[in-house]
Amino acid sequence: MKYSTGTLTIGNVEIFNLLISKLDIPKRWKLRLTRHFWREDYFSDLLKRLETNSDVDPTIVEVDKRRYLKMLKDNQSSIVAGRTLKEILERFDKKIKDPRRTSKGSNTSKIIKEFLKIKCPINKAAKELNRFFKKT
Repeated sequence: MKYSTGTLTIGNVEIFNLLISKLDIPKRWKLRLTRHFWREDYFSDLLKRLETNSDVDPTIVEVDKRRYLKMLKDNQSSIVAGRTLKEILERFDKKIKDPRRTSKGSNTSKIIKEFLKIKCPINKAAKELNRFFKKT
């Protein structure tokens, strides 16, 4: 079969990674978004969670904080679910020091979605990307 015309779609994941690195979200969320960019359904789910904060239940956060304070008093070398208490507490400590802010999640998700909608001929890509980055 012969083709006389066609379309070639080119993308640069490094531009996406640059965008993510500049967003005001916790580092663990930046890593999660760049790591799972290729998993379309899961990536969409991540954006939804970021947008709505549906996975953050304030009641559970308070329970976790109480559990954290209790675990601080326990033997740090104890193993729980394959990790030491020390490892669990270090991860929780990172979450406490770098929380996800409800008000910013919706805007961040919107910025990512707008970026992913950019489609243009290659000779207009620089202009379109510059316009997007100036706007956001």
